[in-house]
Parts: sequence; C-alpha cells; structure tokens
Amino acid sequence: MDRITDFTLSPRGRGFTIAAWGALLVGSLLFLKSLTIGDPTAASPLLWQDSPYNQSHTRIQQFFGGVEPLIVVVEGKQKKALQEPAAVDAMEGFQRYVDSDPEIGYSFSLADIVKSINMVFFDTEPRWGVIPEQVSRIANLFFFYRITRDQRR
Repeated sequence: MDRITDFTLSPRGRGFTIAAWGALLVGSLLFLKSLTIGDPTAASPLLWQDSPYNQSHTRIQQFFGGVEPLIVVVEGKQKKALQEPAAVDAMEGFQRYVDSDPEIGYSFSLADIVKSINMVFFDTEPRWGVIPEQVSRIANLFFFYRITRDQRR
C-alpha cells in the first residue's frame, strides 16, 4: 500500500494518474453516444423477453401503438409549491406544448383536475373551467380531489 501511495504522489505517478483519468474521460465520452437513457424495451424489463406478458404487449404495440405512457413528475422547491397558480399554469403550458406534437395520443395533468373540479362548484359551467388565481382556492380543490379519490378506494 505504501509503494502505491508513494508512486501516486511522486511527480511521475501524478502524470500517470492524470493521464489515466484523461483516458477514462475520453473513453466515457465515446461510450456516451451509445448510452440509452431509460428503458429501451417495451413491456416489463422485470420479465424475460419471451414471457407471455411481454410477447402480448409487443403484439398490441404492433397493431395499436402508443400504449407506452410517459409520466412527467413535477416537483416544487418548497412544500405545497404546486398550489401556486403560476406552477399549475406552467404545468398546463407544458401540457399544451406536449399536445402540439401529432405523435402524442393524449395528455392529462393536475391542471385538468383543478379546472374540472373548479367547474363542478359552478354547475359545470365551462367558463369556470379555469385555474383559480388564489392559492387557497387551489388548495381547496386539491383537498376535494383527495377526499373524493380516497372515498373511491
């Protein structure tokens, strides 16, 4: 251990260490091109590729396509950040951007839930299908959504 430490701290060892790290960096950058982020396969990576579930899923994809959901998780910097009207507006803006892609089947977000529940309080009048401008109103709508969802379980 002492010899390795002495070599690493010597002038020649430092040069070798820097060269080794440089080679590792270049090698990593070369392999970065072929790196796949996420799960590159359809169906479940927990099962064998030839499992009945994965085979059925692949067959359904061939005929119908677009059954793979993309879930975007939104997180705030502080607690209850998603009760801010600006946050829900930004979520809705992102949803509209995603919906503008013709390859997207549909999208659904918390903004849809807020607008729908808000409409319910005004006799389902479409003009009330908006995101409220008050944090307290959005918090109340979240509360009503949560208790109705819990009652269905």
